[in-house]
Amino acid sequence: MPTLDQVSKRVFSDSSWPVKCLIGGLLCLVPIANVWVLGVFFRLVDQGRRGEVVHLPDWDDWGRLFVEGLQYLLIMIVYGVCPIFVGWMISIPFGHFLGPLARLPVVPGILLAAPLTAVGVYAFQRNDELREAFQIKGLLSMLHVARTRLVAPTLAFLGTVAVGWVALPLLPFAFFVAGAVVSYFYGAAFREIELAARRANEF
Repeated sequence: MPTLDQVSKRVFSDSSWPVKCLIGGLLCLVPIANVWVLGVFFRLVDQGRRGEVVHLPDWDDWGRLFVEGLQYLLIMIVYGVCPIFVGWMISIPFGHFLGPLARLPVVPGILLAAPLTAVGVYAFQRNDELREAFQIKGLLSMLHVARTRLVAPTLAFLGTVAVGWVALPLLPFAFFVAGAVVSYFYGAAFREIELAARRANEF
């Protein structure tokens, strides 16, 4: 399985990466249009799942890319947005006397949003079956097995987005680049887990 550093170098070895990332960053700024960005993340998870060499997808076949982005968005709402929202709702009553500590229930949702969304997308892509994306027990099992491999890329993604948040004009571009790298990495990590499980079952 490639390392996070190897994936990053491969993404930036594409001579057209500045243009692709510029388009991706600009699309992040536009409501509805940012669904195409999620379509790129969808394809990068699939590249990792198939064991292909990572490359930033071209901005073409816009119709299919938008559909794939919608599929990613649906899974992301369930596994990414909802847990963060629930954590935030739980924290509201404690805000008056705990201050910033009241936001602690939001932390698990933030940490799990990206890898849980990615494993849901990965499961969906195996047979193009949406219901497989919501077999939560199996998905959590994969996350449990992969947990140590996912810590560094997840923290790197969140850290890059946080830096982009501080330097606000860079946020959409930081989100696109970091999201592209970790999307492939997650797909490759889950592929390794599945292959190892198959080999174990052969003996």
